Amino acid sequence: MLSYPRLNFAFVADHPYQRDPDPFWAFIVMGSRNVGMWKRSVRADTVEVRVRLAPSLDESERQRVRMGTERLAEFLGRQLSYVEEQHAG
Repeated sequence: MLSYPRLNFAFVADHPYQRDPDPFWAFIVMGSRNVGMWKRSVRADTVEVRVRLAPSLDESERQRVRMGTERLAEFLGRQLSYVEEQHAG
C-alpha cells in the first residue's frame, strides 16, 4: 500500500530510510510492515513514481509494490513511469 507520510507501522530492519526519512517521500506499507518510501510527480500524460525499497523484499513483494503504482496511474488516467531507486547509504 502506498501511504501518507505519517503512519506508525514498524520499519523492517533494513528499511532504506528508517533513521532519517526524507520528508518529501511517503511510506510504503505491506501488511503491517513499513518496507520503503515512494514519491510521485504528475505530468501532462504520465505519472512518475519513484520507490526506495528495503533490500530484503523479494521479487513477489517488489511486484506487489509495482502493481500498486500501476493502480495509481490508472486512477489518475496517466501512463506510469516507474523507477526503483537504490539507497545510497
